[in-house]
Amino acid sequence: MTTVDQAQDVLARHRAGLLSRTGVVGVWVGLGPDGEACIRVGTDRPAGSVDPPLPDEIEGVPVLPENVGPIVAARKGRP
Repeated sequence: MTTVDQAQDVLARHRAGLLSRTGVVGVWVGLGPDGEACIRVGTDRPAGSVDPPLPDEIEGVPVLPENVGPIVAARKGRP
């Protein structure tokens, strides 16, 4: 089972490569549906449209995409 510390170490090594993919808007360590630490990848499109495609795992750590939509900065004064 992958620990949060292990997942953070793997993400630190692969963050730039994940963020450079077309469609990826954020990456973080989270928990998968089984409670195991994983790398979560926020996308602005369906995961199958990310280019190059996302792997199922990196260094044994599961990678779980989540379509979060586009990330836009809020204007000052707006919540």
